[in-house]
Amino acid sequence: MRTPAALLTGAVIGGLVTYVGVRLYDKRDMNDEPRCEARVQIVRSGTTFVVKPKNVCLYAGHHLKWEVTTPSTDKVEILFASPGPFKYDPANNPDNTSPGVYMTTTPKDIASNEALSVGRFPYTVKWTPAGGSPQELDPAVCIRR
Repeated sequence: MRTPAALLTGAVIGGLVTYVGVRLYDKRDMNDEPRCEARVQIVRSGTTFVVKPKNVCLYAGHHLKWEVTTPSTDKVEILFASPGPFKYDPANNPDNTSPGVYMTTTPKDIASNEALSVGRFPYTVKWTPAGGSPQELDPAVCIRR
């Protein structure tokens, strides 16, 4: 009678250890931040411009990239309420002219610095065509942990 009870106890303990071990092992990967890159396109469309997508999400510690494809004579400013959700580092990012402000006068990719704050941050994209009046759109970025 002891042998079957011992075998049953061993099988139950082994099954329990395996079940708990697999559950703990699977949760290790949940702590890894996803490797993602948020991209926003700023494109001229006739006499106006478009920001696609209007709202974008990314994880804290990651960068947001704006693809500016307007003519080289136009000025594009990206304005967050100061100081903005991104690290201010003009030494490593010349497009980051002041806290929460990115600017370019040439078509290129503008990369933000790493996201520090968590939440929803509306911002303004201001496009000034050469010899024209400025136009504004108000997209947003959502930053998560």
